[in-house]
Amino acid sequence: MNDYVQEYEPRHAHLLFLSVFVGMLLLLKLQTVQVEDHLMQSYQTAQKEWDENYDRQKIQEALMDILIDSYRRMEACKDKKYQQLAEVLSLPYVSKNLNKEAQHHELDKLVQGYLFRNRRALITEYASAEINQIFENAANKLIVLTTEDENMMRQFAAECCGVTWEMQLISPKVTLLPSTCKPEEKSEDEIPLGSHDYERMPGSDINSNKVLYYVWPALAWKMKRIQGTRVYCVIRDTPFSRRRQSKPQIRQEEPVTQPTATEGNFCFYCRCYKCICFQKQQHSKVKSKTLYGGEAKRETDIEK
Repeated sequence: MNDYVQEYEPRHAHLLFLSVFVGMLLLLKLQTVQVEDHLMQSYQTAQKEWDENYDRQKIQEALMDILIDSYRRMEACKDKKYQQLAEVLSLPYVSKNLNKEAQHHELDKLVQGYLFRNRRALITEYASAEINQIFENAANKLIVLTTEDENMMRQFAAECCGVTWEMQLISPKVTLLPSTCKPEEKSEDEIPLGSHDYERMPGSDINSNKVLYYVWPALAWKMKRIQGTRVYCVIRDTPFSRRRQSKPQIRQEEPVTQPTATEGNFCFYCRCYKCICFQKQQHSKVKSKTLYGGEAKRETDIEK
């Protein structure tokens, strides 16, 4: 990822194309937020004991996987189409002297116009065969899915295929940054604190600089990040707990109330049930045979 630190400012002929891709990715991200919120409602209803941040991570990873899987499949579709066109035109598609990128660059000169003019028909042909598999791969990572959830995810997968197919039609092609949902296990992906290349998402630790997982990618062209795009990620050192943290129960102490005179509490000195001397416990408690005016049987002597 260090190769993408610098920004590439699109100029000349590619300015319009790259600006369009930035706008398309932004619209796709807005749709992602809607799908994410809808899936969160289903999760919070069905899995009440799970932590909200844990649920959100699983959903965000699934949506990120849909975008990455769509890009890879559309890239493979373009490679297949290039090979078919090369055979029709009797062109040596596979050459020991040219790597894959160089082969594409040579073919771009011949077939780029054809792909661009027929991009709508081609994406309909390719995406229809790939959307279900893209959805299934992402759905297997989610436990709770309603019929409405599935429809929204399929629609989102279709939109991702459309955007990522368009990204293949510029030479050199536009790529995703990063192209994985999680950093590699062997290499810790740390970012400089205060970096403007990354956007911290809710759940991040302000004092951490370690990426836990990526939420949404930036765009790159010629190995450099395109200006106006950012990498959205959750940055924290420790993973989220699956179980919701139980709140400590605060023991409520019963309020202290002043004693009140009752039938069993009779002041022998005042011969009264409600007198200040009883409340201050200046006299001993006695039991009365009758409530009013009766002889009271003393339990102890009157305090002097």
